[in-house]
Amino acid sequence: MDVCEHVEHTRWSPNFCDVIPAGGGKPAGIAATLERWGLAPEECVAFGDGGNDVPMFDCVGVSVAMGNAADDVKAAATMAAPDVDDDGLLVACRELGLA
Repeated sequence: MDVCEHVEHTRWSPNFCDVIPAGGGKPAGIAATLERWGLAPEECVAFGDGGNDVPMFDCVGVSVAMGNAADDVKAAATMAAPDVDDDGLLVACRELGLA
């Protein structure tokens, strides 16, 4: 990473990481989406299960860690949901009044 001055990395598991453009990543994508649609962060929900999802949790009003997420990801989220394989997205959406 020392020789790649225009990128940064974010780890999402002990064995893997994402290499992204410097200043890019999920927070930048969320900011662009909010601006494009004229939304406030409080109007948005983010779902994640990896360490690379934690930075986006600070960009939205409600953050949901999936059941398979590591404990540090769950601790960073507003709420936890069951595993994706156990309909966690649907369960969380229902709990939030979105489904």
